[in-house]
Amino acid sequence: MATNFYRKYHENISVLSGVPRDPYILKLLYANVITLMETYLASSLSYIIKEKCLIQRLATSELFKKNKVSLEVALSNNMEIYVLKLLNHVLFHNIPDVNKLFKDILEIQVNITPLIREAITFRHHIVHRNGFDYDGNEIGITETKFDSLIVAMNTFISKTDNDILAKYADLEMQC
Repeated sequence: MATNFYRKYHENISVLSGVPRDPYILKLLYANVITLMETYLASSLSYIIKEKCLIQRLATSELFKKNKVSLEVALSNNMEIYVLKLLNHVLFHNIPDVNKLFKDILEIQVNITPLIREAITFRHHIVHRNGFDYDGNEIGITETKFDSLIVAMNTFISKTDNDILAKYADLEMQC
């Protein structure tokens, strides 16, 4: 059994596996694996918050509890929608924030492996410096490195999805 968020992730990761691989394309595909992780984490968290009425947990989570809202904003907005929109501004490759949100709100521990942490850093270099680190060294993405990331990410997403299903088995997980 899997959530629709997992099925969508799996569908997309399968497409990446079939794309022809030259060195430039490998960098883009590698970065996209992290984007797929972010999409899975954001979509599943947002859906569960809405469906399980966990908006209060979001508002009082460590990440958001210090946010201030003016009276004008509070009176002219639906505050539930406002708070949910704040979630759209979270960078889901920021692992400390993701860990806090999943723990504070869903009561689920997200375990990012060292390989995935490294891949997030590489993605940053790929996206912001065309594959070069801060010192100007090129980040080499080989087919082996790409395939290893896919295996690690599949394991991570599958484990997270199983934890979500175990905790929220009563939810019909839809996109």
